[in-house]
Amino acid sequence: MAGFTENYHLKKPEDSEYYDVADFNGNMDIIDEALSENAGASEQLHGIISTDGNGVRVVKSIQRVVFSILDVAQAENRVVTSSIPIREVDPSRCIVLTHRIQQEGASLPHLTAVVTETALQVSCYKQSSLAIKAEFQIIEFY
Repeated sequence: MAGFTENYHLKKPEDSEYYDVADFNGNMDIIDEALSENAGASEQLHGIISTDGNGVRVVKSIQRVVFSILDVAQAENRVVTSSIPIREVDPSRCIVLTHRIQQEGASLPHLTAVVTETALQVSCYKQSSLAIKAEFQIIEFY
């Protein structure tokens, strides 16, 4: 009986078993799906990995920023923008991660965030009248 890998549950045939191409193809589908979910992650990390490829740069600061739209009647079917003050950073050495979005309903809003030296500029296209709360992390590297 085949064993399985811990993280992705890939089939690992025993030494005494014949290898089944269907198992191989199933494993490839699982790997392909996992990779596609992380597509673009390497682009986000551009500039964070050291130029020699042997390590990562050291984190200088992490800032947590919360964005919310609670006045729902005025925000429905339009773009809402907000400039949220932050501690001064070098934008070329930062990445912005969306940590959490809270909204009731079937569809999530489209959010974009751009970091400047002293603010996080957040834009949100809102189709529904539901309140939204999103959390961002600004990670600055040396």
